[in-house]
Amino acid sequence: MKETDIKKISEAFAIPEEAIRETLARAAVNAKTEHKKSGHKEGGNNHFYFLPDDFALLEKKIETLHQEIDRLGQAIGLSSDVSGETFHDNFDYEECSRQQAMWSEEIRKLTIIKRKAKMVSPNESGDIVAVGRTVILDNNGKKMTIKIGSYMTFNSESVSYASPIVKLIFGAKSGDTKEGFIRSQKTRIHILEIR
Repeated sequence: MKETDIKKISEAFAIPEEAIRETLARAAVNAKTEHKKSGHKEGGNNHFYFLPDDFALLEKKIETLHQEIDRLGQAIGLSSDVSGETFHDNFDYEECSRQQAMWSEEIRKLTIIKRKAKMVSPNESGDIVAVGRTVILDNNGKKMTIKIGSYMTFNSESVSYASPIVKLIFGAKSGDTKEGFIRSQKTRIHILEIR
Protein backbone atom coordinates (compact mmCIF):
# COMPACT_ATOMS: atom_id res chain seq x y z
CA MET A 1 0.00 0.00 0.00
CA LYS A 2 1.26 3.45 -0.88
CA GLU A 3 2.28 5.91 1.84
CA THR A 4 -0.36 8.37 0.58
CA ASP A 5 -3.07 5.71 1.05
CA ILE A 6 -1.86 4.98 4.57
CA LYS A 7 -2.00 8.70 5.36
CA LYS A 8 -5.57 8.97 3.97
CA ILE A 9 -6.76 5.99 6.02
CA SER A 10 -5.06 7.39 9.11
CA GLU A 11 -6.80 10.74 8.71
CA ALA A 12 -10.19 9.26 7.79
CA PHE A 13 -10.37 6.85 10.74
CA ALA A 14 -8.05 8.60 13.23
CA ILE A 15 -5.78 5.54 13.32
CA PRO A 16 -2.06 6.13 13.84
CA GLU A 17 -0.08 5.51 10.64
CA GLU A 18 2.30 3.17 12.49
CA ALA A 19 -0.64 0.96 13.58
CA ILE A 20 -1.74 0.66 9.93
CA ARG A 21 1.81 -0.27 8.83
CA GLU A 22 2.04 -2.93 11.58
CA THR A 23 -1.32 -4.43 10.53
CA LEU A 24 -0.22 -4.53 6.88
CA ALA A 25 3.07 -6.21 7.84
CA ARG A 26 1.21 -8.88 9.87
CA ALA A 27 -1.20 -9.41 6.97
CA ALA A 28 1.70 -9.99 4.56
CA VAL A 29 3.25 -12.60 6.87
CA ASN A 30 -0.15 -14.29 7.35
CA ALA A 31 -0.73 -14.34 3.58
CA LYS A 32 2.51 -16.24 2.96
CA THR A 33 1.64 -18.72 5.72
CA GLU A 34 -1.85 -19.29 4.29
CA HIS A 35 -0.48 -19.89 0.79
CA LYS A 36 1.95 -22.48 2.14
CA LYS A 37 -0.81 -24.21 4.13
CA SER A 38 -3.15 -24.37 1.12
CA GLY A 39 -0.39 -25.64 -1.19
CA HIS A 40 -0.81 -22.66 -3.50
CA LYS A 41 2.31 -20.80 -4.55
CA GLU A 42 2.58 -17.03 -4.33
CA GLY A 43 1.66 -15.57 -7.71
CA GLY A 44 1.16 -19.02 -9.23
CA ASN A 45 -1.51 -20.06 -11.66
CA ASN A 46 -3.17 -22.44 -9.21
CA HIS A 47 -6.94 -22.26 -9.14
CA PHE A 48 -9.54 -22.68 -6.43
CA TYR A 49 -12.43 -24.61 -7.97
CA PHE A 50 -15.98 -23.49 -7.17
CA LEU A 51 -19.46 -24.70 -8.00
CA PRO A 52 -21.71 -21.75 -9.04
CA ASP A 53 -23.77 -21.74 -5.80
CA ASP A 54 -20.68 -21.70 -3.57
CA PHE A 55 -19.08 -18.94 -5.66
CA ALA A 56 -22.21 -16.79 -5.26
CA LEU A 57 -22.03 -17.35 -1.48
CA LEU A 58 -18.33 -16.39 -1.48
CA GLU A 59 -19.19 -13.10 -3.20
CA LYS A 60 -22.01 -12.49 -0.71
CA LYS A 61 -19.65 -13.15 2.23
CA ILE A 62 -17.13 -10.60 0.90
CA GLU A 63 -19.90 -8.03 0.42
CA THR A 64 -21.21 -8.63 3.96
CA LEU A 65 -17.70 -8.19 5.42
CA HIS A 66 -17.29 -4.89 3.53
CA GLN A 67 -20.54 -3.68 5.09
CA GLU A 68 -19.31 -4.71 8.54
CA ILE A 69 -16.04 -2.81 8.04
CA ASP A 70 -18.01 0.30 7.04
CA ARG A 71 -20.14 -0.06 10.18
CA LEU A 72 -17.02 -0.44 12.33
CA GLY A 73 -15.48 2.65 10.71
CA GLN A 74 -18.54 4.67 11.71
CA ALA A 75 -18.35 3.25 15.24
CA ILE A 76 -14.66 4.23 15.43
CA GLY A 77 -15.57 7.77 14.43
CA LEU A 78 -18.31 7.93 17.08
CA SER A 79 -16.01 6.54 19.78
CA SER A 80 -13.45 9.22 18.95
CA ASP A 81 -16.10 11.96 19.23
CA VAL A 82 -17.44 10.64 22.55
CA SER A 83 -14.05 10.36 24.25
CA GLY A 84 -11.36 13.00 24.41
CA GLU A 85 -8.85 10.15 24.01
CA THR A 86 -8.60 9.18 20.34
CA PHE A 87 -7.18 5.71 20.82
CA HIS A 88 -5.42 5.43 24.18
CA ASP A 89 -7.62 3.92 26.95
CA ASN A 90 -10.66 4.01 24.67
CA PHE A 91 -12.10 0.47 24.72
CA ASP A 92 -14.71 1.04 21.98
CA TYR A 93 -12.10 2.52 19.66
CA GLU A 94 -9.60 -0.29 20.33
CA GLU A 95 -12.19 -3.07 19.98
CA CYS A 96 -13.66 -1.67 16.75
CA SER A 97 -10.13 -1.18 15.35
CA ARG A 98 -9.23 -4.77 16.25
CA GLN A 99 -12.37 -6.13 14.59
CA GLN A 100 -11.86 -3.93 11.55
CA ALA A 101 -8.30 -5.24 11.11
CA MET A 102 -9.51 -8.83 11.55
CA TRP A 103 -12.30 -8.49 8.96
CA SER A 104 -9.98 -6.62 6.57
CA GLU A 105 -7.57 -9.56 6.71
CA GLU A 106 -10.45 -11.98 6.08
CA ILE A 107 -11.58 -9.94 3.04
CA ARG A 108 -8.02 -9.96 1.74
CA LYS A 109 -7.85 -13.77 1.99
CA LEU A 110 -11.28 -14.26 0.40
CA THR A 111 -10.45 -11.81 -2.40
CA ILE A 112 -7.31 -13.81 -3.27
CA ILE A 113 -9.43 -16.96 -3.41
CA LYS A 114 -12.08 -15.20 -5.54
CA ARG A 115 -9.44 -13.88 -7.94
CA LYS A 116 -8.05 -17.40 -8.43
CA ALA A 117 -11.47 -19.06 -8.52
CA LYS A 118 -12.38 -21.20 -11.49
CA MET A 119 -16.01 -22.18 -12.01
CA VAL A 120 -16.79 -25.84 -12.55
CA SER A 121 -19.96 -27.74 -13.24
CA PRO A 122 -20.54 -31.20 -11.83
CA ASN A 123 -19.77 -33.83 -14.44
CA GLU A 124 -23.05 -35.63 -15.05
CA SER A 125 -21.39 -38.62 -16.67
CA GLY A 126 -18.49 -40.77 -15.65
CA ASP A 127 -17.79 -42.82 -12.60
CA ILE A 128 -15.05 -40.84 -10.89
CA VAL A 129 -14.80 -38.97 -7.59
CA ALA A 130 -14.91 -35.27 -8.55
CA VAL A 131 -16.30 -31.89 -7.47
CA GLY A 132 -20.10 -31.96 -7.34
CA ARG A 133 -20.37 -35.73 -7.04
CA THR A 134 -21.92 -37.64 -4.14
CA VAL A 135 -19.87 -40.60 -2.98
CA ILE A 136 -21.01 -43.53 -0.87
CA LEU A 137 -18.01 -45.16 0.77
CA ASP A 138 -16.81 -47.48 3.47
CA ASN A 139 -14.39 -45.64 5.77
CA ASN A 140 -12.62 -48.17 8.02
CA GLY A 141 -15.82 -50.23 8.24
CA LYS A 142 -18.17 -47.27 8.62
CA LYS A 143 -20.52 -46.49 5.72
CA MET A 144 -20.62 -42.78 4.82
CA THR A 145 -22.14 -40.56 2.16
CA ILE A 146 -20.36 -37.33 1.26
CA LYS A 147 -21.08 -34.69 -1.35
CA ILE A 148 -17.89 -33.15 -2.71
CA GLY A 149 -18.10 -29.39 -2.83
CA SER A 150 -15.99 -26.40 -3.83
CA TYR A 151 -12.69 -25.29 -2.34
CA MET A 152 -14.83 -23.45 0.23
CA THR A 153 -18.26 -24.72 1.18
CA PHE A 154 -20.85 -22.66 3.00
CA ASN A 155 -23.22 -25.34 4.25
CA SER A 156 -22.95 -28.60 6.16
CA GLU A 157 -24.28 -30.69 3.27
CA SER A 158 -21.00 -30.78 1.36
CA VAL A 159 -17.31 -31.32 2.09
CA SER A 160 -14.53 -29.28 0.46
CA TYR A 161 -12.45 -31.07 -2.15
CA ALA A 162 -9.44 -29.79 -0.17
CA SER A 163 -10.43 -31.80 2.93
CA PRO A 164 -8.16 -34.74 3.87
CA ILE A 165 -10.76 -37.43 3.18
CA VAL A 166 -11.57 -36.10 -0.30
CA LYS A 167 -7.88 -35.63 -1.17
CA LEU A 168 -7.40 -39.33 -0.42
CA ILE A 169 -10.17 -40.49 -2.78
CA PHE A 170 -10.22 -37.74 -5.43
CA GLY A 171 -10.14 -39.25 -8.93
CA ALA A 172 -11.00 -42.76 -7.70
CA LYS A 173 -13.63 -44.93 -9.36
CA SER A 174 -16.40 -47.13 -7.94
CA GLY A 175 -14.87 -50.26 -6.48
CA ASP A 176 -11.48 -48.62 -5.82
CA THR A 177 -9.86 -48.82 -2.40
CA LYS A 178 -7.58 -46.04 -1.18
CA GLU A 179 -5.33 -46.10 1.85
CA GLY A 180 -3.55 -43.25 3.57
CA PHE A 181 -3.29 -41.23 6.72
CA ILE A 182 -5.89 -38.72 7.88
CA ARG A 183 -4.85 -36.80 11.01
CA SER A 184 -2.12 -39.37 11.71
CA GLN A 185 -4.63 -42.23 11.62
CA LYS A 186 -4.30 -44.97 9.01
CA THR A 187 -7.43 -44.89 6.90
CA ARG A 188 -8.79 -47.39 4.37
CA ILE A 189 -11.61 -46.18 2.15
CA HIS A 190 -13.53 -48.36 -0.31
CA ILE A 191 -15.65 -46.50 -2.89
CA LEU A 192 -19.07 -48.17 -3.03
CA GLU A 193 -20.96 -45.83 -5.37
CA ILE A 194 -20.57 -42.47 -7.10
CA ARG A 195 -23.64 -40.42 -8.02
